[in-house]
Amino acid sequence: MKRILYSVLLVLLFSQMQSCFWMNEEDESFYYKKSPYYGNEMKINGYYYSAFFEDWISILIYYQNGVVIDGGAVKSLCRLEDDIISGKFYESRKENIESWGVFMVDGFNIIRESIEAVGWTHRISFLYYGEILNDTTIQFYTKKETYSNAKEQRYERLYYFKEFSPKPDSTNVFIK
Repeated sequence: MKRILYSVLLVLLFSQMQSCFWMNEEDESFYYKKSPYYGNEMKINGYYYSAFFEDWISILIYYQNGVVIDGGAVKSLCRLEDDIISGKFYESRKENIESWGVFMVDGFNIIRESIEAVGWTHRISFLYYGEILNDTTIQFYTKKETYSNAKEQRYERLYYFKEFSPKPDSTNVFIK
């Protein structure tokens, strides 16, 4: 009888611990609401890419409705484009809040908000601050937690535009 009781207690303890350790899609919400982009400071009929580390490429896809998809890191732009055309790209991101964000442009200043995992326990909203150097180049300089007084962190990433169609759908359940 003690064995069964211990087993039940272990199962309950494990399930309780697991619920504390795994993230929930509603752990953090977006601070900014999406706002349509009608400007001409930057092109949005394709995607932006930035090489980092040795051979990784970061991808951002901006939309006129104010949504941005963070495409994560890829090794090949050709493979990325094949995945976009086949629908694999959208399917792999549509239910992941970390793939979605919003952006605002004020003159040549740009702010991009995204939600990112912090450890295994929760997600935090971050703001990325940058400058639109010309209609095909964006330079980000810093990032900062949205809901805290934490210091800005250095985040230097230069993105270049590549015209591409069709872009994946910007419809998602995270941004209203």
